[in-house]
Amino acid sequence: MGARAEADRGDGRRYNGVVILVDRGKPDEGTAAGLSALETRALTEMRRIVQTEGRDPNGAEIAGFDYKIVGDLLCRRQGRKCAYCEHPEQRRKNDVEHFRPKGRADRGLFHSQSHGYWWLAWRWENLLFACRNCNQ
Repeated sequence: MGARAEADRGDGRRYNGVVILVDRGKPDEGTAAGLSALETRALTEMRRIVQTEGRDPNGAEIAGFDYKIVGDLLCRRQGRKCAYCEHPEQRRKNDVEHFRPKGRADRGLFHSQSHGYWWLAWRWENLLFACRNCNQ
């Protein structure tokens, strides 16, 4: 059963109403190993950008690493339903959603930072299966 919630994801999108509790469990060994290796390579490059160029990675740099290796498993674990609207998968290739946005986040009036949570982009706990309507 869903819970009543009002959430600000950090990127300006708000969700009001009933949301489902997504219990994905842990990834299987093969997916976990692949995601871990991908995260290691990606974070090495992202940290290089931060340290040598003095800036946060942009969306294109983050998207250069294919985190979608978890898409099929997330889809199955969520009962082939979108994490936000609960509609069944609409196409064979729906999106892997980042609950905490990877590229840019609006933190409100009193915050000067707008960078996303790029260091969470490949964390299992931050990934959800979402339909294209909710993810766009």
